[in-house]
Amino acid sequence: MMKGTTTQIIVDSFRLRHSYLQLGQTMEQILNEMRFTQHIIFIKLEFELVTKISLLVATQRIRKFLDNIISYEMYGQLREEH
Repeated sequence: MMKGTTTQIIVDSFRLRHSYLQLGQTMEQILNEMRFTQHIIFIKLEFELVTKISLLVATQRIRKFLDNIISYEMYGQLREEH
């Protein structure tokens, strides 16, 4: 599984929002251009979140989401879904 850093994930999420609004591409087209989307499902979820709510609220939710992931990585592994 490929992994990106927290910064890359946040930057990609916001870059996608900008592209989506400026170019009018479909969400599916934009997500297919991201390096991590085939492997990290939550990016798709956060992208949908960013497109539906204000950037400030999205930033807070993404930060909380990533804090939870960092906690799991430090104190125990996330369960793998098959």
